[in-house]
Amino acid sequence: MAAAAAVGGATAGCHPTGTPVVDPALAAMLASLVTFSASRGRRASWLVIAAVGVAFSRGWGYVPAGAGFAVALMSVWSHRRRQRAGALVGALTVQAMLRWPAVGPHGFTALVAATLVAMWFASAWRQLGPAGRHRAVWGGLGVAGLLLILSLPAVLGALLAKGPTQVAIADTEGALTAVDNGATTSGTAKLAAATTELRLARARAGSWWSAGGRLVPVVAQQRQALVRATAAAEGLTAAAGEEAAKVDLHRLGYVDGHFDLARIEAMGPAVRALGAQLTSTQRTLAAVRSEWLLSPIQSRLHTFGLQVDKAARSVSLATQALDAAPGLLGGHGVRHYFVAFMTPAEARGLDGLIGSYGEITVDQGHISLTRAGPVAQLDSALPPGGGHLTGLDGYMARYGRFDPQDHFQDVTYSPDLPTVTKVIAELYPQAGGDHIDGVLALDPYGLAALLKFAGPVAVAGLPQPLTSDNAAQILVKDEYTIFAGGEGTTRRDYLQEALRQAFTQLVSSPLPGPVTLSQTLDPAVRSGRLLFWSTHPSAQPLLRMVGLGGAFPRNPGGDVLAVTTQNAANNKIDAYLSRTVHDDIRYNPTSGNVSATVTVALRNFAPASGLPSYVIGSYAGSGLPSGTNRTWLTVYSPFALASATLNGAPLLMAAGPEDGLTAYSTYVDVPPNGTVSAVIRFDGHLRAADSYRLVVKSQPPVIPNQESVRISAASGWRVSGSARWDLAPAALEERTFRLLPGR
Repeated sequence: MAAAAAVGGATAGCHPTGTPVVDPALAAMLASLVTFSASRGRRASWLVIAAVGVAFSRGWGYVPAGAGFAVALMSVWSHRRRQRAGALVGALTVQAMLRWPAVGPHGFTALVAATLVAMWFASAWRQLGPAGRHRAVWGGLGVAGLLLILSLPAVLGALLAKGPTQVAIADTEGALTAVDNGATTSGTAKLAAATTELRLARARAGSWWSAGGRLVPVVAQQRQALVRATAAAEGLTAAAGEEAAKVDLHRLGYVDGHFDLARIEAMGPAVRALGAQLTSTQRTLAAVRSEWLLSPIQSRLHTFGLQVDKAARSVSLATQALDAAPGLLGGHGVRHYFVAFMTPAEARGLDGLIGSYGEITVDQGHISLTRAGPVAQLDSALPPGGGHLTGLDGYMARYGRFDPQDHFQDVTYSPDLPTVTKVIAELYPQAGGDHIDGVLALDPYGLAALLKFAGPVAVAGLPQPLTSDNAAQILVKDEYTIFAGGEGTTRRDYLQEALRQAFTQLVSSPLPGPVTLSQTLDPAVRSGRLLFWSTHPSAQPLLRMVGLGGAFPRNPGGDVLAVTTQNAANNKIDAYLSRTVHDDIRYNPTSGNVSATVTVALRNFAPASGLPSYVIGSYAGSGLPSGTNRTWLTVYSPFALASATLNGAPLLMAAGPEDGLTAYSTYVDVPPNGTVSAVIRFDGHLRAADSYRLVVKSQPPVIPNQESVRISAASGWRVSGSARWDLAPAALEERTFRLLPGR
């Protein structure tokens, strides 16, 4: 019977060591030993253990467990304890135990099984005589001694591998720093040194004299994890060292008036090879992860896994960039990009009104500014009766009342750059421009970031050159007082000249490689001051990934909040407007019901006098007192409007669809040096879940926004961690709140 139990145990599929041949043998030995012990145990222990065996079984495991319990139950009514009955109970129950599914916290099922086995052994121990107990003690000591002898070399191997592993980690970190700083040769040497150290660590952890550890449960998993992880790291550093010399991103800079497309394309195979090695390493780490690993090993594997995941994301981004770059840079045909220079002093949904424009032509990596001027030139060049837009029904339904097809400066009403790009792509050729392949949208803060590479720009009429430090202040506020006497024409000429000179210097100056370039421009990109969208689908995933795309967020099944203010008085007063937005959310994870109260406080710091009328005046016939900020306030939400008030009085808001949400809009007048507060309450429903995902889109302001969110849960639930979220100054942020049962 013990032999039959051993055969069944060997086929149970247990993995106490992770070693293919050893695992069936250990399971067979355990099944045989349990069967033998049960034959010597008491009948009460048979019944208890068999009952637990049934309780933890699932599926067809009920068959042997139920049969074992039936035999145990019948044995209770027998006048004599029969060893064969006990052996049968043990043989049947152990088959079910070896096939138990995981129940409860990790290791709980194994703990229950170990407890039952210990009960069997204890029951059998009580039935043994002195000689039997003596043999059992020496047998147990022998097994323990053997396990210790087999385990110690594996522990020693792990300790000996620690030193080389730490050296390899330091070398790898140094290599990454060197590569980031452009020292590719030094980085390659450090990666080679790291590979040598990891090879030594793998040899020590997986040495022949520590192979006995593969026979010991738990110890075997630790040894295997170390060996496979160090082998994966060795392969990764070897591949990285081999490809690093071929992937010198610092040599991809803009030099002598062009990008070297041949060099860009040549780096593709090396980057893809490195990506494949990273993917292989990720698979290896996923395979060796186990809850049975000791905490220090789990911690190191987790840290290494995070580093590999980060590197994999970077390489994936580099692969997409290298694939898209030749097309974007005119390698597959001449590309024309429209440059929209916006001013947030007169706010629009995307950023601000377009004051000046340009056209950049890119051909085989060569970049030139082929056209520039005030945006009024485009208005006057449109056909008689204005431009014509097709295929933009949603855009025209929302903004058609403002006639954007006749006023090029106003096409940025939409907060979605892909939509704005479609509008410009239709209107620009109608105004005599080329077919465009994309739009570069920037405001004075974005231009200031570019001036870090282009250098100071001297513009006639300015007392000092434009620099990265003063450009935003001059272009947002000071220009309106410097050119107050000339008002429109002089100021517009100055603005387009500033843009023309800045881009002329930019395209004629050497630019650093992509790493330095992205690090310098990242603040402007994250805040939505510098955006770019291509009409070519092949480039769009890359633009989304790096945050340049400027697309309005989509969050199917989740919550989205966006608040925009758009100038409605034809002035430049928005440079003095501050916005405070707070979203108070109440969520019921059981039903999915949501109640959100959005409070928008608008503070107008503009005075009633002392600034040019172009700044604080309003359009003729408006009847607005000087210094009043009339704005078109819009709150975007996926939920239904329940109520709205302005300074406590009822507020009417028009509703319409836009970008997958509902846009709720109204006109608000903010007096000079005054504040108004709108409170808008929404009710809605999401899929019931124990998490709440919120995406927030912020309009780039002159005065930084103050935005916050607070979430509370319905009765019987609580928010895990902080329930308040104070948003950073970024154009797009998202957060998932976790909710737990309880108070």
